[in-house]
Amino acid sequence: MSKYRDWWRRVAVDMIRQYPELRKRKDEMQKVRITASFKPARRGSGAGRATEAAAMRQLEPAEERIIDAVELAREEILRHRDGREVMAIVTMVDLKRTHSMTGAAMTAHMSRKTAQSRRGRFIYAFAKYYGFSKDYPSEPK
Repeated sequence: MSKYRDWWRRVAVDMIRQYPELRKRKDEMQKVRITASFKPARRGSGAGRATEAAAMRQLEPAEERIIDAVELAREEILRHRDGREVMAIVTMVDLKRTHSMTGAAMTAHMSRKTAQSRRGRFIYAFAKYYGFSKDYPSEPK
């Protein structure tokens, strides 16, 4: 089996695949219950006020960094002329994990090699924003 030239590529793909779960956890943590509770106060431990408890709940800094890098990479890729196609491939293969690379390429009406190349551009953009890569190809050839 051949190896990628970049040592961080497999790690970056695994981080990108964590994004949907991390985004879901972050959204759930930020929900604040704003209606008053009419239950009698109980004794015991725990935060007394819902707003303060919500402010204390947050993801680890490394998890926040993954979310930020994926969202910045997505914004950058969508500025390219074929950005929607790239994001469709990434969504099918990495984020939703509903298709293999071949299946995603067939769904997007392109060759497998083209789909791999476009997905690679997203991975490089993620790596640039996460801090792995210094040599990022900005535009497709």
